[in-house]
Amino acid sequence: MVINHLLFLMRIKSVSLYEHSQRVSNLAAATAIYMRLTANEITLIRNAGLLHDIGLICIPNHVLTNYPYVSKRDIQVYKRHPDLGANILESCPGMEDLIPLIRFHHERWDGTGYPKHLKKINIPLGARIIALASYYDDVIFSSPNFKHKDRPEVSRAIFSGSGILFDPDVAAGGFFILSFFEPWMVCTFEPPPPFTPGAYRAPYDISMMFFIQSRNIRCWFKSFIFLSFQKISQQFPEKIHCLQ
Repeated sequence: MVINHLLFLMRIKSVSLYEHSQRVSNLAAATAIYMRLTANEITLIRNAGLLHDIGLICIPNHVLTNYPYVSKRDIQVYKRHPDLGANILESCPGMEDLIPLIRFHHERWDGTGYPKHLKKINIPLGARIIALASYYDDVIFSSPNFKHKDRPEVSRAIFSGSGILFDPDVAAGGFFILSFFEPWMVCTFEPPPPFTPGAYRAPYDISMMFFIQSRNIRCWFKSFIFLSFQKISQQFPEKIHCLQ
């Protein structure tokens, strides 16, 4: 309930920011599933992905709109948003575990990030995953922070940044997800229908939302296998035909 209210505030602040948070949440959760994290960790990362930029609701609109083409003072104001987001959640019951992921999602593997310049495993794993997902979404959707690139260029950038900007293990998992799936690029303002195990519905059969929204880890993996088989059947129909 608290998350829904905060997302509502985020949507009022900026529709594009709301959409960005939805996509980052989906991609981060998909990467966590591929890395075989526990159900609680996946849920935590998904929720943190939704709220990772909640601190931006405290940043003036002229800074959000023009960043990074603003004054040095405004850049410092912008870079406060991870701490601001963490401070917002400090007063929300049940949000304690999300705070480190939100506070440190702009840290980088080599210590060049902010706000604390943490390095390597000192950065929480969930924050490392969200950092990769946020970078990918910013570049693909041409955020003002980045020059627009296509997917192959972004994949090469992530591969080059492995061990420098990104955790190598996270980059490997994210690289697989990025090269295999596309559905997180579609963001809807309304959540998908409630998930019923065994009942696959279009268009959610090919949507990452289809299993990210589920609260049951068994359903997540069942849907992951289903989507994988569907993707492979599209690329190699002759091999699938031999199995039938």
